[in-house]
Amino acid sequence: TRCSRDWSSDVCSSDLIEPARDHGIAGATPRGAAPAAGCVSVVIPAFNHENFIADAVVSALAQGPSVGKVIVVDDGSTDGTVATLEKISDPRLRILRQPNCGPSAARNTGWRAARGAWIQFLDADDALPEGAIDSLLAAARSQPDAIPFGTQSVHGADLRAPASFTAELASHGGDLLDDIAIRYHGSIFTALIPRAAIEGIGGFREAIQHGEDFDAAIRLALRHRFTRVAQVTYRARMHGANRRAAFGLRAREQYLQIVRDNLGPLTGPGARERERTALANWFWHLGRRAQEAGEDAQAHRYFRESWRQDRKSTRLNSSHGYISYAVFCLK
Repeated sequence: TRCSRDWSSDVCSSDLIEPARDHGIAGATPRGAAPAAGCVSVVIPAFNHENFIADAVVSALAQGPSVGKVIVVDDGSTDGTVATLEKISDPRLRILRQPNCGPSAARNTGWRAARGAWIQFLDADDALPEGAIDSLLAAARSQPDAIPFGTQSVHGADLRAPASFTAELASHGGDLLDDIAIRYHGSIFTALIPRAAIEGIGGFREAIQHGEDFDAAIRLALRHRFTRVAQVTYRARMHGANRRAAFGLRAREQYLQIVRDNLGPLTGPGARERERTALANWFWHLGRRAQEAGEDAQAHRYFRESWRQDRKSTRLNSSHGYISYAVFCLK
């Protein structure tokens, strides 16, 4: 049975105000204090990942005593995911099962069942490098009013092979709203997030099919500051259908609606300019993807809309971006 709940009203207008950062995150580690044993819960949503789920769970359990629970939410798998999990013997592993409702619903089930003050989200086909959580907790001790994040290394199907590239939310700490809303390099899953902060945004919006992590990242950035850890804290595996190239243009257009939902209602200095710059960037990305797919007419529409949103866009005013746009205007 598929999830049939109506999540059309799961965006509260009170969530969409001009940024007012919370400078004291409830449940965070006090400055200089050692983290309590078991203070982190790792939440893993899983759907038909029998080939990878063991790697994810083992990497989470290997983080040490700071991890009190590894909560795997099986989202209606029809393969051997659960059977694989049942072969792992560790009292910290907890398996929850639900009908297939999507990754956002599975993540929400997981963090709501968690008791740790900190939540580490981990996809079932990814892994945490050794010492990742300890490094993030150390950053949290030094800046207890901020959410610590690290770098993501991106691999092929074999995580043992060298990374194809790395990405991070920003090269600095503090206010990351522009970095996330306009660019969104890296992933919010490189962050160790206080449970109170996730609860404060109401978790993941379950109506979103693509880009739910981007949406959650913006909503966290509207409320909280971040602190950067200069090391890899998350290892992503690109394979099969989860490759970005496999996402169609219509799926990618959901990023535009996420920007409008979160930035559109904001008021105050620079609010409208931020929204237009973010939309211009995402339309530009869509234009590039349409180019690569050979959809010239659609690429033209995306580039034209990017230009309309922000004619000062650094992407469209760079030589490469301008040439991409100009070529399509001449067609």
